[in-house]
Amino acid sequence: LESDIRLASLIQQQIPDVTIIFCANLEPDFFDMLKENVDFLMLKEYPVNLLNLVKCLRSGKPTSHIPSLVRFKPAFEQNFKYEEIDAGQLP
Repeated sequence: LESDIRLASLIQQQIPDVTIIFCANLEPDFFDMLKENVDFLMLKEYPVNLLNLVKCLRSGKPTSHIPSLVRFKPAFEQNFKYEEIDAGQLP
């Protein structure tokens, strides 16, 4: 995790407007480690939720409805709502 955070920091230094998204099932104890270099953390069901997050970011829509999402920037927000998905829903 620490090497991933360092890499995210290096990427942000090179591309300041980049959005950094981590996908990992982490406990809240780890959130402080991520908040400086990570914009979003997807906790569960990455394929569908990540696709929905990217669609929201591209269209400028709010991300607060996306399940299992933690947003660190511009303000901290978390949605621990969890929805199991059917593999048939995957793109």
